[in-house]
Amino acid sequence: MRIISLNVNNFGGLISKPLIKDYSYDGKPSWADWNNAVITWRKENQWENNVAGIVNHVRNFDIIVLQEVDTNSEAFKELIKQLYEYSVVYPNETNEDDFCKGYKSITIMFIKKCVDYAVVTENFSTKKMKNVEVTIDNKNIIGLHISMADIDYWDSLIKRYKELKDKKVLIIGDMNVYDWGTQQKEKFFELLKCGAVDAWVEKGNSMHRPTANTEKRIDYAIISPLFYEELGNITIDDVLRNKAISDHSAISISI
Repeated sequence: MRIISLNVNNFGGLISKPLIKDYSYDGKPSWADWNNAVITWRKENQWENNVAGIVNHVRNFDIIVLQEVDTNSEAFKELIKQLYEYSVVYPNETNEDDFCKGYKSITIMFIKKCVDYAVVTENFSTKKMKNVEVTIDNKNIIGLHISMADIDYWDSLIKRYKELKDKKVLIIGDMNVYDWGTQQKEKFFELLKCGAVDAWVEKGNSMHRPTANTEKRIDYAIISPLFYEELGNITIDDVLRNKAISDHSAISISI
């Protein structure tokens, strides 16, 4: 089985989607101004080329984990259309109707229709749009996106890993961890102290290998010891980042 993870930057290439905090006045968000900024941003980015590049790169994988997916965009509709041989898996305890309101930037999975899977009904985090968990055979696969300094999310993730640590578990995605002395780095080490394995480093690679245009390694594949025994290979792939299709590199594993 081959799994790939990529932060697609809302299909905007290297240009990030406008943030609502930048359109707040006297502490109150102006949703109309932000909405207009998002519409302009969508028109100006090359989302058609970005979607085509993403599809060409991920199509041969059994499981595709994508972060920062703008589910109310034409780009997302085109992505679903092109990846017709995959099932779309939305965050746990949600459904497609939830993404018809407002502009969402979420984590999703695409799983090849020939693969039998089950969606975990419970969601370990209150950040319900940021993680997807499925079981395949006897394996728990968690795709996620952790925002900067989101300590509550880390605590929820560590608790979930402790529940699963004696099983075959993969946690993969954009974790925004790098700088020493930060709370998120301390939480990352707390997760490892629970027995979780940083697969890239465990395979003998540098912990400083960048995965984003920040020149920091912020995308990870964290794996339980039992699952690590089955890990064949792990790769950090810069192709889409070098082509300016995303500001992140892809991480892929084979088991």
